[in-house]
Amino acid sequence: MTRDFGDSFYDAGDLLSAGADFGWSAFNDNQGNGFGGLIGYQYWQEAHDTSSLLPGLDDGGTVPYDLQTGRTVITNYMDEDRVGIQALRLGLQGKATFNSFIDFRGEVAWVPYAHVAGTISNETVGFSNTPYGGEAQPPYSGETGNISTINAITSDIDTWGYGGMAEAFIGFHPTENLVFRLGGRAWYVQGTTDSVGTAVSITDPSDSADLDPDYDNAPVVTMSSGDVPNRPFSFLRYGVLAEVAYSF
Repeated sequence: MTRDFGDSFYDAGDLLSAGADFGWSAFNDNQGNGFGGLIGYQYWQEAHDTSSLLPGLDDGGTVPYDLQTGRTVITNYMDEDRVGIQALRLGLQGKATFNSFIDFRGEVAWVPYAHVAGTISNETVGFSNTPYGGEAQPPYSGETGNISTINAITSDIDTWGYGGMAEAFIGFHPTENLVFRLGGRAWYVQGTTDSVGTAVSITDPSDSADLDPDYDNAPVVTMSSGDVPNRPFSFLRYGVLAEVAYSF
């Protein structure tokens, strides 16, 4: 999946997962119906490209701008956020056969412990429409004006979290050996971590005299950073799944 940000394209992300469960049916009627517990391990890794305006900015410095229109253009740098989660799963699983054509399988699992490691970042920006009120620079082409404020949070995570997981499938058996399954899955992990917050303000270019060029006073950048302890984080991933199985 790609996203179009003005003149540039970047990959929206990828997800890799693997796991293993050990389950037992405490109640089983040997007719395709059963209920029991499970213990397992789940690993998932996700990565996605991010953009950041901060690397090209200096406290007290200036940004490039158009002397005639007052439009600023801040270099947008691309990077990658990547997080890996290793989770212990404790849960319940069940299956039911309604007739020779339809069955149901589902499970819910508590995640009492998950090791979370990686980097996540986020930037929010504000805009000024004085003096420039046209289309904002990429990747914010849906806005108008110059970027006037940036609030960024960067978290280098190496901590633990907890959460839950669930999935459910309905199976259809058109023949004795063939089954089509349709269902959904959801994973959730949360925790807290120490982060670094950065606040940026950028003044508007201005005109010192009624002479050309129109904007001879360059915008000035002011930056400040500080620690943000115990900042909450969470990951929620869900989707629809389908499978086809044939037994010999």
